[in-house]
Amino acid sequence: MSTSLSKKVSQHDVVEVPNKDVVSCEDGKLSSHFTTEEIKILKHIASNPIFNVKNVFEVKVKKVDHSLNGILESVASYYKVTVDKIKGSQRSEILINARRDFCHLAFIKTKKSFTTIGDIINRSYPTVSYHIKQKSVNSESILK
Repeated sequence: MSTSLSKKVSQHDVVEVPNKDVVSCEDGKLSSHFTTEEIKILKHIASNPIFNVKNVFEVKVKKVDHSLNGILESVASYYKVTVDKIKGSQRSEILINARRDFCHLAFIKTKKSFTTIGDIINRSYPTVSYHIKQKSVNSESILK
């Protein structure tokens, strides 16, 4: 059995109803013949959060500073340590990994010399060279 579904529309609204040949607009009301079951299915589909336009187009953009200081701050934030600790003399595993990742990222993203990179973290040319020859720990995920 068929029931009539009416929706108030303005004169400028364009409404498409696929696979239905009986659609009319009289006195600002749109009429279409849907079954009660079809109406329930359409309401269920429309209530799905995937059809919420805000969720579909919401994109988080993270600005990344590719300067030496910006990379150093990103590495410090990733490892949850301070910039001063990375520049310091402690040799804990976390700080060594942070320095290694900084050296990798600084060399790849800025193409600066080993001496310039070393000056930022108070390390020498051979130390930076050694870090870059070693495999990076987390450099792929730090600037994402």
